[in-house]
Amino acid sequence: MATLRLEGIHKYYRSGKNVVHAVDDLNLDIADGELLAVLGPSGCGKSSTMRMIAGLEAVTYGSIRMDGKEVNALSPAERNVALAFESYALYQHMTVAENVGFCLASRGVPEAERTARVTEIARTLGIDGLLAARPGALSGGQQQLVSLSRAIVRKPNVILLDEPISHLDTMTRLETSMRIRELHHRMRITMVYVTHNQEEALALADRIAIMEGGRLLQVGTRQEIIDSPLNTFVAAFVGEPAINLFPCQLQDSGGRVAARAERSGFQVELSPRQAQAMARHGQGKVLVGLRPRDAYLSPPSNGAQSISGTLRYAEFLGESTNLGLELDQGEMLVASVTPTGRLERGSPCTVHLNPDRLLFFSPESGLRI
Repeated sequence: MATLRLEGIHKYYRSGKNVVHAVDDLNLDIADGELLAVLGPSGCGKSSTMRMIAGLEAVTYGSIRMDGKEVNALSPAERNVALAFESYALYQHMTVAENVGFCLASRGVPEAERTARVTEIARTLGIDGLLAARPGALSGGQQQLVSLSRAIVRKPNVILLDEPISHLDTMTRLETSMRIRELHHRMRITMVYVTHNQEEALALADRIAIMEGGRLLQVGTRQEIIDSPLNTFVAAFVGEPAINLFPCQLQDSGGRVAARAERSGFQVELSPRQAQAMARHGQGKVLVGLRPRDAYLSPPSNGAQSISGTLRYAEFLGESTNLGLELDQGEMLVASVTPTGRLERGSPCTVHLNPDRLLFFSPESGLRI
């Protein structure tokens, strides 16, 4: 396996008379054996980053290093990087075994060794019973596992996965992602997993790198990304349902600081630690963030505070229910709660929150305070 370091990476494309800055000063370290997900919306630069790592695109400025050695001038084959794409690109006239072992055959690996390696990786990914079948007889998930087996069988330094399961149905996607996670856990292969699907990133990755507009915004574990987003984009992009963000005014009454919503007027009192942070911020306005999962129908602690409104919808999802509360002046709050009986649309509804779980952002910069 290999460590991977991206230092000051820039990528420019020409589009007619225009120049597109697709990747802007990207600095990123990926540890040996780590599974890192690169997450972001379409056009954020994640696929360009993957293609530069693979050697399919030239770096405009900056350095890509594997195990400390710069690889900018090396071809994809010299970098020993494997890729698995959303499209399987399998040879339909070959069996699964022949597809998986194709790269080994082209390199002249003896047949006995080739068979042993194909069988080993097929067993690891649970497709050893399909080696005699042809791709046309397989499901989408099985074909993706064949594509992944073909990428891994030659023992690459780094594996790059580009949206490999986003097109699969829910059950197949879950099963395939479990196989990928088991594979990584067993073999500790360095993997870069490019996706726009936050559920995939949160379920699979050791760490997540979030990109937007060609720039890297934050790198962290799933818990760090959820609990400590660096700005409003990260806070809003990760988390389902999306975070509630309320423009608020800070009010100091006898040393007790509260944030009062500008539209609906609900009010939450800040803890001393939060009040000190707001004082350092030095502004009278703040964006208050409340993740839907941090709102409850029953008070979660002695220091819980409450917000009341009118229930406009209840979306039952089995283990949880998403509630939409209309507050004063039409402001909406979404809460993801544990179902506790029948909820009537149009009825009064109160949710409770732990103030320590609130997030605060600057309205001007969007950065977390």
